[in-house]
Amino acid sequence: ISIILWIVLQIYIIYQQYRLCGFIKLTLCFKTAEVVYLKKIETMITNYWLWLAILFNALTNMGFKYASMVEGNPKKKWLMFSGGLVFGLFNSICFTECLKTIPLNLASAIFFSMTIVSLTVISYVVFNEEMNWTRMAGIGVIIAGVFIVNMN
Repeated sequence: ISIILWIVLQIYIIYQQYRLCGFIKLTLCFKTAEVVYLKKIETMITNYWLWLAILFNALTNMGFKYASMVEGNPKKKWLMFSGGLVFGLFNSICFTECLKTIPLNLASAIFFSMTIVSLTVISYVVFNEEMNWTRMAGIGVIIAGVFIVNMN
């Protein structure tokens, strides 16, 4: 009986050591994943090409909005429209450059969502369009969605 107890005790000790080792490996795995995710977020925030692309996209849409508001003056309308197209070209160049360091799924999620947020703010501030609590809640959901989608 004492030999059986000794074997059971040894099996229990090995099991506890294995479980502790597995816990340590799991903890290290989570720490590594956390560091990788934080580096990905840092790369996204410090990548000025992405933020320039968002800025130029907002300027593109502002140019198109101004062009749509000018009906009596075709020369001014086409000037605003052409300006929007030029900013669209700069937007495409900057977004292409940002894809050199940021994965497409991360860059596009941030680009499109932050464009929506910036255009909502610009439409309220510059064009005096309506801003209500549902739009503000939508902006919050969009920003939260970007972080949720990009979590690994």
